[in-house]
Amino acid sequence: MVHILEQRQAKRVFGLQDISDCTSAEEVIEKLDIGDYTEEPIEGYAGKKGIRDDLGNGLAIVGSKYALAQPSDVIKRVDPIRENLGATFDQFGFLDEGRRFFLRCKMPNELEIDTPQGKDSQQARFSTMAGVDSTIKEIHSLDIWREICSNGMMGWAKNVIAGVKHTVNFDRIVTQAIKESESLAEAFDSLQTKMQTWSNTQVTKVQAKEIVNRVFPAQGEVTKRLENTRETVLGEFTNERRGAYGSTLYDLANAITAWNTHERTRKGEEDSTRRMIDGKLFSENRLLGLKDSEGLLERMEQNSNLILS
Repeated sequence: MVHILEQRQAKRVFGLQDISDCTSAEEVIEKLDIGDYTEEPIEGYAGKKGIRDDLGNGLAIVGSKYALAQPSDVIKRVDPIRENLGATFDQFGFLDEGRRFFLRCKMPNELEIDTPQGKDSQQARFSTMAGVDSTIKEIHSLDIWREICSNGMMGWAKNVIAGVKHTVNFDRIVTQAIKESESLAEAFDSLQTKMQTWSNTQVTKVQAKEIVNRVFPAQGEVTKRLENTRETVLGEFTNERRGAYGSTLYDLANAITAWNTHERTRKGEEDSTRRMIDGKLFSENRLLGLKDSEGLLERMEQNSNLILS
């Protein structure tokens, strides 16, 4: 008997696919030519079932009670939230051999921060990550993307629907998110105000070190790992290649988010989530590890108030 995961019928198209000309979920589904995924029992394995994509490829083995999320249904779920946020479709991509996929929408306005070096723009986005593996949760989030370096950098993320499995309560949670989505858009206005204040606040390297030590506090003695984290963040504070010039609180914020996006090691992260596409490192999966980016910046702001006052 051939294992379902070894049965590859047709090659899936990976990489970024432009959906910016689509105005509805139906147009996105038609352009991507996404069909229905199927479930089938696995002979000899009670309580398990296999998942195949719309091309017939075996993708995953899950428990028999797992509720399959059709990619087309996820796209349809995004549509009303996107409309309430005033966002437009942007890009779609399959990851991890098709077991995971993401959908990105652009918010109508960018965040523009006046800095000593000139205007710094950050793209505001509404992003969705989902998949057909039972270990994958569906995540919808607001985030900002700073393209100061070739690989981009996630500057901030706020979960709209955080880590929701496909259960009987899912529809209720999504409905509530739709009701709240208009007010969530205001988070970008508040964030821009904060970032401008940070850009107007001078910080010395000595003060930056004190703030970083408080953002990343020791639980007892300072471990080598913690010491390396602090040193890496301070190194990013003056990393002009990534848009930090070592002079303002905004530079320090960008140093922290650069570490969180590029340098941070995460338990369980695999190289398979990071792929080269069109000559660039493509790792949208990093979004899954950035749920605490908002908390890092809040701690930075709180501790800077103590040290700079």
